[in-house]
Amino acid sequence: MPNLTNPLRRTILRLRALLSRRAVDHHTDHHGAHWLDWLTADVRFALRYFARHKATTAIIVTVIALGTGANTLIFSTFQAQFLRPAPAVPKDAAHVRIWAQERATRTARLEPRHFTQRELVAIAERREIFRDVAAWTEDEVVLDGGDSTGARTVNAQFVTPNFFGVLGVNLSAGQGFRQSTSDTPDMTAVMAYAIAEQLYGSAAAAVICSYECTFCRACGEAADHVCPNCGGELVARPKRPAS
Repeated sequence: MPNLTNPLRRTILRLRALLSRRAVDHHTDHHGAHWLDWLTADVRFALRYFARHKATTAIIVTVIALGTGANTLIFSTFQAQFLRPAPAVPKDAAHVRIWAQERATRTARLEPRHFTQRELVAIAERREIFRDVAAWTEDEVVLDGGDSTGARTVNAQFVTPNFFGVLGVNLSAGQGFRQSTSDTPDMTAVMAYAIAEQLYGSAAAAVICSYECTFCRACGEAADHVCPNCGGELVARPKRPAS
């Protein structure tokens, strides 16, 4: 007769294991506390592993820090260049920037170019699309404050008279540009507040003549309040009323 002891014992053990597993699953489903035990055990294992492998821990932390910093830098740069307005410029969904591109030949690559005066006027006349149009170009200029700081080369933007008005930016001091329809250039210069403080002590401490030649207060006193360019009187810069 065949020996049924071993097969029968194996069957009984399998049934017992299956019933025990179902009992554990049933207990977990009703009480739901085993996941917390598993999480605690995993955290303890991770802490013990990192404590024993300090070099590996340092490499992991360094890689995560570099990856986080690189992603933050990339998205911050993208946001600053394409999504966020410039400092002091209010966020306005109606503001758009347009630019021109052209090809030197039919098969050449598109290259950016400036708008001509005629093109700018034609764009500004499209009142059904644009409420107002402002433009600028940039170049390097030599700035001489007429004092001991000497002349220096700075980047300057040449803008249309309505530039700051279109952007919604109020000047801290000065009257800004004259609104004129003639082609005569307005030689008024609007500078950053930091440069004004460096040249004149403060933006409000400058003195000007009727042609808006600007000097620091000490230079004006040294010249007996007479403009060395036009011979006009140098007076304190008038303040713009708050809008």
